Amino acid sequence: MFIQLVAQLIYPAVTRDEVMQFLWQHMRCDVDIIHTAVSCSLDDVIVLIHLLLKHMLEDRGRSGLFTYVRCLT
Repeated sequence: MFIQLVAQLIYPAVTRDEVMQFLWQHMRCDVDIIHTAVSCSLDDVIVLIHLLLKHMLEDRGRSGLFTYVRCLT
């Protein structure tokens, strides 16, 4: 059910079976863009993304996601 809901959010439309491949391709593209922008190794970029997501989830648990977003702007 969750995959079907995610599929409905994607434009252009993808089938339920294509959701994971679609998301993986976009994440890979994002990693490449960050890699180029910050001139770090791919391993460093993966660690950076991991730490950012971890921090966002921890912060969301304490005071909400919007607190973290305000810190970035």
